[in-house]
This record gives sequence, structure tokens and C-alpha cells, in this order.
Amino acid sequence: MRKVFFYVLLIALSVNSKPLFAVEKSNFIEVSNDSIIKEEGLSRVLSTRDFLFIENGKNYFHILLRNGFLTGPFQEDEFVYKDYSNPVPNEINVELQALVPTKMGPDTYLLYPGGGMLFKFNESSGEIKRIDRSFAHRNQYSGYFFSHNKNLYLLGGYGFWETKSLLTKFNFSSGEWDYVATKGQAPEGIDRGAFLIKDDKLYAAGFVSRNSNNQKENREDNLYVLNLPKSTSIGESISSNSYTWEKKGVLNPILLNAPITALNKDWVYKGNLLINLVDDPALHIIDPIKNTIKTIENDLLLHKSGGKSIMKNNEIISTVRNSATGAVKIAYFDINGVEDLPNIYEEYLYRSSDKFYSYLIFGAILLVSIILFLWLFFSYSSKNFILIDDEILHVKGVLKLSETERSLIALFIIKKSLANSKIMSLFTEKSKTKDYAVKRKNRTLKSFNNRFSKLYGFPLFFIQKSKLDSRQTNYILNEKINLKQN
Repeated sequence: MRKVFFYVLLIALSVNSKPLFAVEKSNFIEVSNDSIIKEEGLSRVLSTRDFLFIENGKNYFHILLRNGFLTGPFQEDEFVYKDYSNPVPNEINVELQALVPTKMGPDTYLLYPGGGMLFKFNESSGEIKRIDRSFAHRNQYSGYFFSHNKNLYLLGGYGFWETKSLLTKFNFSSGEWDYVATKGQAPEGIDRGAFLIKDDKLYAAGFVSRNSNNQKENREDNLYVLNLPKSTSIGESISSNSYTWEKKGVLNPILLNAPITALNKDWVYKGNLLINLVDDPALHIIDPIKNTIKTIENDLLLHKSGGKSIMKNNEIISTVRNSATGAVKIAYFDINGVEDLPNIYEEYLYRSSDKFYSYLIFGAILLVSIILFLWLFFSYSSKNFILIDDEILHVKGVLKLSETERSLIALFIIKKSLANSKIMSLFTEKSKTKDYAVKRKNRTLKSFNNRFSKLYGFPLFFIQKSKLDSRQTNYILNEKINLKQN
């Protein structure tokens, strides 16, 4: 396909009867219209910032220069140089890399830094033309310049010692920039950052605002979404939720801890946002709809590239500098299929308020469950008394027992209600009178019950008259007590 396009281009150029010749690096400054330039001859131009990569909607791209533009690469990495049909407007008094490009239809629009003046590059006419009737606003540096549904917008930016979150739209009829009123919870200011338009929503993250008093930068921790109008027919009203801001939630630490610098790079890759942070070889793919951020380890060395770059057919086109010679050349980074590489780590993109409340509810349920479990555990534990040898074990302490007391506990383990006659069997002695046995029983049981109550807070047993015979006395084990023998 490249060869066919190249031969067609050669035929078209030959019709104009203009000479074609290759220009080497040493005399690139003498280039003329319709020249063919080898890629290695571009180093002198690429070492400056006075060039700009832009897409052309086909399999090739353009490099805008001060007096003309290059198109390529064709076979053998060659570019074709064309003079502009008209001189570049004098108002472009900055390096071309300072212009902010965006594509809309066949044209590329170039925004003057800070907003206001707007230029259009058209491949067919081969010229850069100023199309606004405004002036250099210098009010929205580092704002996000984008196109959506055949409209051009500029969001946020920094100027006159403060950051803005305002949205302006270019009016093609008047040539002026119109203020667009937004609703909802807008950020305080938008300076730099990463942006993605998907399903008529603009996602904004990683930007900063500045305090107008001390110019201190404040990183925005949240992901914001601006609802954009859907494509409408003439006369059709715009949806009521258009231009409405939403604050989604706190971003993943990967983005919160990233350096705040214009050297971070981002591109749109297969409908999602691809990010490369400065001095970090890892790539990050952000899908705001699925609320995911994937970290991809790779050996592309994309972080070594410099200047503004473009994405073309899943290939990133940028420049790299040879550290030994200082020569700058075009670099092509094929990222097709990076999402299928091994060692990919997927995490959440942001913590939404819904998830926060879910965690809050889950935490509350867990806390109540723990409290209930502990209450049941201690309630059950407080009733359990274990007889081991001559001791009673309990969570509140250990009670040492005499031989008689141990025998009494053993009887209560078998039966919770003991008749007086059963208790008397523990105190009766053949050599002693019954009256002696009764006194000894009463004294021992009273002392034991008092000791038990003092340690554990309640008595071991109660004394009740028998319901069948009022002359009989029964000793009833306290219902708070569950006796066990180990």
C-alpha cells in the first residue's frame, strides 16, 4: 500500500514539472519544493523545537515546519517536502512545538499557547491559515484543547496568576471564543492533566490547581467527568445534563504519586487512555468505564522519547536523541498488543462514593457482627465453670476447693437440683451425731456459697422448699452456671 501511494505521489508531483532530488542532512536548509528527504537527514530540524508532528488521516503523517511541511514516511524511510502555498501567519511567533494541535475532520487546528488565536492546517490547500478574529488571550495555558461533534473546545488552563476550570467553545461564525456555562461539581482549576473523551463524556484526571495568593500547586485527588452534548440535528435541543460535571472518586495511588510535570505523556489507544509517566518505562492503560488501570511492564523505552508525539495505527511516533552523538531521529514505538503482554497488573482507577458507602455499610455490619460474636462468646464463657481436680476454672478466676466442696460440685454436675438428704450424705459420719452433721453442712455450704459469690458475682446455689413436701429442702444450682468436668 505504501509503494502504491508513493508512486501515485511521484506521478502527481511530476505533473507540476518540479525537480525531485534527495537532500542530505548537511544541506537540508537548502531544501526546495517537492524534494525527497531521507529520514536520517532530518536530524538538524528535529534537534530544534520548531517542528510539529500531526496526523493526516491516512497511513502517513505530516511534520509541520516553518516554511513547509513533510509527508511520509514512504519507501526507504523517505519524506516528501512541500512549501506552504502561503506564508505562515506572522502571529505564529512561537516555536511550532508550543502550538496545541487537535484533529477535526480532514483539518488540523492549531491553538496559540494560552488560547485565543486559532490556526488551521489543510493538507489539500497546503497552508496554515489563521481563522479567528480574537487575540492572544494568554489566559488558558496548559488547558485541554479538543474537538467533539464538530466543535472545538478549550477547557481550563492557567493564566494571570490563577487556574481556571472554565469551558470555552470556538464560534466559527464570529471567529470568537464563547463561554460555555457548566453545571455540577466542577474542579477548582485545571492545569495540565490527562484527558479522555469516551461515549460523550470527558474524563479528567491528574491535573493541578494553583492558589492565586501564593501560587502553590494543589494536586486534584479525584477523577472528574464532564458530560458533553451528543450529536444533534439542526433545531434539536441539547440534553439537559450536557456540560454537567461529576466528581467520581479518589484516584489510584499510581496517579496520585505520579510526578506533576508536562513530561508525562498520554495517547488514546483503542478507545482508552494510555499513559507513560516521566522516567518510568511502565505503561498504564486507563478504562474509566470499567474503572480499571492496568500497569504494563515492557521494554519499549518509550520514556526515553522527547517532545510532542502522535499515535498512528497503534504506533507512537516521537523523537529520541542519541546520547553519544547528540543526533535526534524519529522513533516508532509499536504498541499494538501491549495489553496482552505478561506481567500486567490491574487495579481500580478510582474509589467511587458508591463503593465508599458499600465499604462503610460492610464495615458497620462487620463491627456489629464482631460485637455480637463477642457478646455471645463472653455470655457463653461466663456461664461455663470447669471442674479440674480440686479447682473450678472460669474466665473470672480459679476457685480452690476442699474435698467436700469438690464432691458437692460433682453432684451438681450430675443433677442441678439436689435433695437435702443427698447433700447430708457428704457430711454424715458414723462417730458423729446427726446434729453435728447438720451444723457442719450449713457452715460449709454457707462459706462455700459466699466464697463463690465473692469471686464470680453470684451464688452457686439457692435453697428452696420442695413443692411436693414442704418439710423437704432442695439445693438448686444457679441457672447462670453451667458446670462441666474435664
